Amino acid sequence: MNFGQSLKRACRGIIYSLKTEKNMRFHFLAALLVIVVGFILRISKIHWLFIIYAIGSVLVAELFNTSLE
Repeated sequence: MNFGQSLKRACRGIIYSLKTEKNMRFHFLAALLVIVVGFILRISKIHWLFIIYAIGSVLVAELFNTSLE
């Protein structure tokens, strides 16, 4: 399997989880809200780094939790 196929499957999995998991939709919408507020407040690059890391960690943890259920 090449990188393109792997990326396509990963995107399909994320879309599937957004369609089927209530908590995933909540976390995704919360992440979008945080990003919008970050743009409004014009936060620094280092703060963006921490925010993106936190958002990614939460979404990965939610996907991992879903896979165990």
